[in-house]
Amino acid sequence: ADTCFTREQLQALLGPFTDPSYDCTYGFQWNILKKKNFADRLMSFMIGTEWLNLNLSIAKWIWGGAFALRRTTYERLDIHSYWSRRAVDDISLVPLLKKHKARICFVPTVINEQHQGVTSTKKAILWFKRQYLYLKLYTYPVWLLGVIVFTFYFGRLWILPLLIGGAALF
Repeated sequence: ADTCFTREQLQALLGPFTDPSYDCTYGFQWNILKKKNFADRLMSFMIGTEWLNLNLSIAKWIWGGAFALRRTTYERLDIHSYWSRRAVDDISLVPLLKKHKARICFVPTVINEQHQGVTSTKKAILWFKRQYLYLKLYTYPVWLLGVIVFTFYFGRLWILPLLIGGAALF
């Protein structure tokens, strides 16, 4: 895992399992600006975009490095075998869990701050592209929603100067 949790966060992540109807729990990791350079800010923005995308959808999601599976669910769904045919562990589980109507619980106290600085803008962009390719591969409708949200957000940023510039011509 790429996230370190406190004992309290681990207990909170496992807490919902006292209700036998829950199959999976998850938290989220957030990038805290370490270097405060453009790449760091871009990475924080992109993680925020992922957070928005995950929370705009009606489905429950799993975020890597911050989820737990009930052992009986792991065995019943033969997740070991399932993962052997997947490129990524977290988002690839979503279709399987949805297919089996698994109950997933978000644990808000397990939002972890990540203090790893991003070394370059190129690496930040490659990370983001990889994340959205995973969404496209495993959950196409959510990927499409992300594209729409991203296009709407950036489209407004790009069209505003054009509108202002165009208005100046008239």
